[in-house]
Amino acid sequence: MWEELERWEATTALVRFSGGGNSPGSIAAVTLEDASGRTLARWQSGEGELPEALATPIWGRYALFRGHPRIAGLLMWDVRERQVVIAGERGGEKFEELLSAPRPLDRRPVTPVAAGAGAVSRGSAARAHRATPARAGEGSRSCERCGEPLAAGLRAEARYCSKRCRQAASRARLKDRPPFPPPRATEACAWCEGPMPAGVRIEARFCSKRCRQASSRHALRIRPSSPQTSGPHSTSHARPAVTRAAAADAVRARGGR
Repeated sequence: MWEELERWEATTALVRFSGGGNSPGSIAAVTLEDASGRTLARWQSGEGELPEALATPIWGRYALFRGHPRIAGLLMWDVRERQVVIAGERGGEKFEELLSAPRPLDRRPVTPVAAGAGAVSRGSAARAHRATPARAGEGSRSCERCGEPLAAGLRAEARYCSKRCRQAASRARLKDRPPFPPPRATEACAWCEGPMPAGVRIEARFCSKRCRQASSRHALRIRPSSPQTSGPHSTSHARPAVTRAAAADAVRARGGR
């Protein structure tokens, strides 16, 4: 997942969700941002494999949201720190959890073992050279949170002296981030273009089950099919082209919208 986000050149992936309180869980939006806060991509629920994968920790944490109070929150994938943080409100109270964090890599110098009296094997000397590289300015590295010097042996890309400072910096970024505007409800049905009835979910795209099924059937009907065999015994049959407008008119004629 981290490699995929790096291919997008994203530093943060945000998943806004809600559920609980006798309501099933739902994903409002999934957003990728770069280091400057610019939006690289934005998806609604069910619009691709990547947003579905980014929302997986939510279902792993809350399953179907059964037995939970009302929860509304934000899941953040921090690419630079390789950690996943979830924050929001649960039952009217604010919360924050660290779902996954990288393990600090502790590298210790390797002492070469002499092969004989005063002799050092070539393999031992090479391992010792790799374990103790000369780093320019290593003594001047300091924690970006508290300013304390970083301990020897930390990763070259380490920015914080401890897990506590890393989590505090992550919480500060979440707190300083401007809130997303609430998602706007769809005003017209994506199939029949009629008005949406009151009480439907905010991410709903269709006004009724009939329109949702009609849209799905239409998508399957216009999908190009590849014949399995050719000739007089071919199993594929050409289907007449059906436009979306004609299919919507057929649904309305049967009593649907």
